[in-house]
Amino acid sequence: MTGRTTATPPEAAAQGQENAGVRLNRMIKAYAGAHRCELAADGLALPARLIDINAASARIRLEAPPGHALRLDQRALLHARFTASGRLLDGLPCRVAWTMGPEAGLEFDLHLGLGILDLQRALDSGRAA
Repeated sequence: MTGRTTATPPEAAAQGQENAGVRLNRMIKAYAGAHRCELAADGLALPARLIDINAASARIRLEAPPGHALRLDQRALLHARFTASGRLLDGLPCRVAWTMGPEAGLEFDLHLGLGILDLQRALDSGRAA
C-alpha cells in the first residue's frame, strides 16, 4: 500500500457541497395532506391534489380523467391557492420534471423564497383553502 491520496481541487469540493445542498433542499418538503389545487396546462384546468411542496418544486396527483397525460418539460401554472408568509401561492409558472401514473413532479421557474416551516405552517393552519 503506497498511502497516496488524490486531492480534490477546492473548486470541485465547493461544487460538490453546493450540489449536496441542492439535493438536501429538494428532499426537505412541506407535506400538504392532499390539499386541493389545479394545474393549468395546454389550455386545460386539471384538478389535482398537492402532495408536497418546497421552495423549488412540488409533487401533485392529478384527478383528471386517466386519458390525460402530462409530458416531460411541459410548461404549466400551479394554482396552489394558499398563503404562506403573506404571499399567495397561485399561478406559479413551472415545468413538469417527472411523471409516474397520476403523480407529477413540478419544478418552479423561480425559487419561492419561502422556508419549509413557513410552507408547512400555512398548510397546517387552514389558510390552505
